[in-house]
Amino acid sequence: SATGCLGAQPSSMPSLAPSYSQPPTSSPTYPAPTRTTPPPPSPSTSWQSEDQCGGAMRLVGAGTKATITRGSFTNNRGADGGALCVLDGAEVELVDSTLQSNAAFGPGGDNNGTGGALYVGGAGSTATVSGTTVLESNSAHGGGAIAAHDGASVSLLGATVSNNVAAAGGGGGLLVTTGASASADSESALVANR
Repeated sequence: SATGCLGAQPSSMPSLAPSYSQPPTSSPTYPAPTRTTPPPPSPSTSWQSEDQCGGAMRLVGAGTKATITRGSFTNNRGADGGALCVLDGAEVELVDSTLQSNAAFGPGGDNNGTGGALYVGGAGSTATVSGTTVLESNSAHGGGAIAAHDGASVSLLGATVSNNVAAAGGGGGLLVTTGASASADSESALVANR
């Protein structure tokens, strides 16, 4: 299960995330992740960072790739990309996975976050969501499930995107801004997003 946090900063780190009132038309600049050793898991320990991009996992830079098969991302919180954040040429492939009940709150919790489950930003950044992957009940200001910005691309191949909410910024299931792209095959379903 990928409900813990891989690559996020401890909450004591200062926020370097930008502040904005509308969904951005370009990718915000986030600091590169540093290598840290997370504390041992315990019921009282939270290793999620609401002030960083990617509440559970952040991938940064060209050549950075991750394939997640049968993963589960649930109840994560982040500034943008409540569960996953893919930046600056990084690539992620989600296969037969579940992203459910994640939320993007925006920097400092200002409720302007995008990509409730998945944020993809920056030229060359890609996300491929395939197989029986389900993105459900995620929320953000814009792009309730997925947000793609600034030259990024998202491909849905047999994925289901349902019951996600964009509070005010549009794209209940998927938000694609200027310079970004998205595609979905005939096996994908975007249902009951708002």
